[in-house]
Amino acid sequence: MTASPSLHAARVQLVRTALLLLRSEREVSAPRGGELRPDGARQMRWYSYDPALMSGMDAAVELTRGDPDYLANFPAVKDVSPSSASLEELGTRFTYIIRGERFFDGHIDTYVKSGELQLLFERLLELVPDGI
Repeated sequence: MTASPSLHAARVQLVRTALLLLRSEREVSAPRGGELRPDGARQMRWYSYDPALMSGMDAAVELTRGDPDYLANFPAVKDVSPSSASLEELGTRFTYIIRGERFFDGHIDTYVKSGELQLLFERLLELVPDGI
């Protein structure tokens, strides 16, 4: 089932907004927590991300249809250059990045700081039409 033209266009715009945010070099993530509590226990750290970045990530997964088998498929696509990745390979990569944050705080931040997330967004915008 394909998305309606207006939903597709809205998703593309969310990806564009996230890409502009990354290109602006503005901080899009911030570590939180890690403080020593009064009882002597140390609070776990977690990352907080700009909502526009996360909306763009979610839209990217929707535009690529994601990859429910991303763990099995990631080894085959992890070394594919973002500039030559197919829509399916991008789906695997975006799913891996988003799901990785659930198990490793700062996972998305790693891709932001390396510049890879920006390259993935750029490639996605090359592959998807503005409207259907």
